[in-house]
Amino acid sequence: DMLHSMVGQAQEFKLTVNLRSPRRIADVVNRVWELYDYLHKQDRPSGTGHAEIEDDGPDQILYAAVSRAEGPALLSSLRMREGLALIAFDKKDLPDEILPFVLSPAEAKGLDFHSVCVLNGGSLLQHIVNARATGTTDTLTRRLAIDQLRVALSRPTERLLWVDITPEAATVKEVARLLRAPGDIALHPITVEALQTCLEEDELDLEDRLQRCQKDARQLVAVKPDLAWSRAQQAVGLLGLPGDLNSVTDPAAREAAYLMLAEVAFQLGFRRKSLSPELGRLDLYEQSAEAARSGRKFLLANAIQTIGLAEQASGVDRLNRIATAIQEITIA
Repeated sequence: DMLHSMVGQAQEFKLTVNLRSPRRIADVVNRVWELYDYLHKQDRPSGTGHAEIEDDGPDQILYAAVSRAEGPALLSSLRMREGLALIAFDKKDLPDEILPFVLSPAEAKGLDFHSVCVLNGGSLLQHIVNARATGTTDTLTRRLAIDQLRVALSRPTERLLWVDITPEAATVKEVARLLRAPGDIALHPITVEALQTCLEEDELDLEDRLQRCQKDARQLVAVKPDLAWSRAQQAVGLLGLPGDLNSVTDPAAREAAYLMLAEVAFQLGFRRKSLSPELGRLDLYEQSAEAARSGRKFLLANAIQTIGLAEQASGVDRLNRIATAIQEITIA
């Protein structure tokens, strides 16, 4: 009631236009909505299923079917690409070293990326189709599977990669039909070599890579600490050393990258997020302060360091350090 009196009565807005995905990817998302038609009406999501599409910007859909031997190398090359998210519905068969870089649909919900690689989505799609054909009565499981598929496919803003490892022929057929190109032409899978060649030809300028790293780092802090930290470090690494031939010379760009690293490290420390042992047992507050100093924000660095000391203290000493932190924050 207090909110209603101060802000106003709540209003409902129906979003009928797809504002994230360009046309081809949005078409695929709309086809996923059609899968809900095989559920009972009371089990379907409410609201508008098919969104209008107004974005005719450039987009790309690539489908690759790879062998189990080719999978680890491909995933290793994809995991650190700027602006690309790996999303898997089932992580049990993925290599251990890849797991820290893979998002579940639940973790990816609400986020957006330049590119998204959907891993083994074919098995999930085949499960949905088989349940429909056999008349399986477990509608909750089917509804959840469709929800997960829709969330994953609606994350990219420019490029969708669909990678199936050792898929069956029936699975390839279903995926090719779902990802079909305009004119109802099935999108047949390509080899891992063709996929890598296509990605290598994707030339980006340094500024674009920096922006993607920074965006990924900020939005992944809460769900993937290791990946957020890696992306932030990646952005700073792209700056190069001052004076190097290919280094970033714009002072504002360098400052922004270092402050982003400081922000990410501080959030991880303040949220008590621990990084994997492989990344080192870092003092995240110290890392944040160091990044702030590199960004020439010395008062901010002092404030961050005092907050870190207060967090690590206890008893009366903690109260004194909190007071010191407040003074430093006021100065900064």
